[in-house]
Amino acid sequence: MHDPYHALFNNLRPHEIALLFFFSWNTQYVPSLSYFWRPGRFKVLLSVWQKLFGTKRESPEGAVEVLRDNFVRTKEDRKLMERVLRLRAELPGDTPRIMAKPIGLKERRSRVHSGQRSSNYQIIFGKLDLHEAILLAFLSWGTVCPREEFATPATTKQKQRPDTMQKRLDAWDRLFGQNAEKRDVILTLGDMCNTNRQAREHLLVSEALAICKAIEQSPCSDMLI
Repeated sequence: MHDPYHALFNNLRPHEIALLFFFSWNTQYVPSLSYFWRPGRFKVLLSVWQKLFGTKRESPEGAVEVLRDNFVRTKEDRKLMERVLRLRAELPGDTPRIMAKPIGLKERRSRVHSGQRSSNYQIIFGKLDLHEAILLAFLSWGTVCPREEFATPATTKQKQRPDTMQKRLDAWDRLFGQNAEKRDVILTLGDMCNTNRQAREHLLVSEALAICKAIEQSPCSDMLI
């Protein structure tokens, strides 16, 4: 199942995918869809999705169960996934979720505008939409912010891919600043959704910010990763 996983989710970690499933299911159930936007490729991608998740592909809970059972291997990953599941279970029922209409075959996905900010953004967040990057930065700061993630004991990959890690750190500093806090990053991402963007994207970013605000004000805020 390794190849289907990476075909769908690139290098996102299982708990990060779970967070997007729980909080942005219909807008990002295939995170790298824009990359495969070619005739015939959409059908292939759906086939990969079905192969990976089978009968549990219809709900975020079922899909997360597949992720947990097949891709959560290390002690760190188990701990992170458990926190995601607790967060989802203990949040109030009225906490906003992004459950917008799923994208259609002919609908273009939003992209960060070209330029230096765009290239830095893509180094950090890949092909995630702005609202998804906002959700991950808020919900899983410790594994998204390079300065947090690369400082943990589990980052043995630092010895394996120092150039890649340094590239992410440099892109982060150029886009957000070396000492940027979580709120600074989220506001910067929100500002990147400017007036030239489609109304639908503004709505998704607004909903993502509303989710952040609701969780921040809830008793579950100390469960963030």
